[in-house]
Amino acid sequence: MSSQTERVRSVSMRDVAELAGVSGQTVSRVANRLGNVAKKTQERVEQAMAELGYRPNIAARALRSGEFRSIAVVAFDVDSLGNVRTISAVANEAARRDYAIERIQIQSTGAASGAADFSWAMQRLGQEAVDGIILILKTTDATAAP
Repeated sequence: MSSQTERVRSVSMRDVAELAGVSGQTVSRVANRLGNVAKKTQERVEQAMAELGYRPNIAARALRSGEFRSIAVVAFDVDSLGNVRTISAVANEAARRDYAIERIQIQSTGAASGAADFSWAMQRLGQEAVDGIILILKTTDATAAP
């Protein structure tokens, strides 16, 4: 097989466990931030992860847990200072809890187009892997949302 088509095996939890001298369950606890791991052991596992370039398989985690660790933020107006601050606060808290955010902006030019845009956003979110949705609406836009 040529080097261009050769598939590189990703680093597994087993690889990390072997290098750190711990069980796969301990690596899982550290990777998933579950606690119950001594500080020195956690540091050893984290060092092995860094040395090997280990990255948790998000798809496998989602299949196992049923969680995607992702939140959608749908906003009609992302230019207003209040909404910018709200989205920033949501993003900061999501990151702190190891969640990603998917931001969807709706361009509303009136009640009829706002409803259509909102419907489009909900259809799009039906195709996304998110655990929850945060809607940021102005009072005038609230009538546009079904």
